[in-house]
Amino acid sequence: QLTCFRVRMDRPGGKKDIFPVCFCRHRINAETSWQLREPPEPFALFDVPSVVSAQDGVLVVEGEKTAVAGRRVLPRWAVTTWPGGVQRVRKADWSSIRGLTGVKIVLWPDNDKPGIAAMSEIAQLLDRTVRVVNLDEAWPKGYDLADLEADGWTTERVEKWIAENSVELRPELPVTRPEVDLSGHDHNAQMRSI
Repeated sequence: QLTCFRVRMDRPGGKKDIFPVCFCRHRINAETSWQLREPPEPFALFDVPSVVSAQDGVLVVEGEKTAVAGRRVLPRWAVTTWPGGVQRVRKADWSSIRGLTGVKIVLWPDNDKPGIAAMSEIAQLLDRTVRVVNLDEAWPKGYDLADLEADGWTTERVEKWIAENSVELRPELPVTRPEVDLSGHDHNAQMRSI
């Protein structure tokens, strides 16, 4: 069920205001209403139902505007994002993606350092094999999938870019610690021999 949505207001000069609207229950009288407030953490991803039912692939992008554009450009994909921007990656609930099996996961950063860093952090949080899209150096700073749609990119062109310009990231294997026998031997000598 819908529990939260975000209202975006674009202002002159490229600025924007985003307001979360959350379905709330009053602690004392149990009345329910929609209110301008954040849901409790961890925050749900954008359009979780499409993510958990994804058959072909899940594309993670930065921001709801880009996710909506991604749905139009890639109608066979589940396209999602997390609320609140790059500083809130760790406040999102990534379990709906982490638990998927047999579905490719692709991360598409905005063309800037914070966007690339956010996708790197998400790759670590997912702790599974993902693909990360490499960006064209000629694209302007901050350029994203919504900009590609505005520039006329088709489904075929975007899918071709993903296929030819993404790299696979695998989770790092845990470092194994050496076993040390502590039954009365010279521990310093044991540690030097490891």
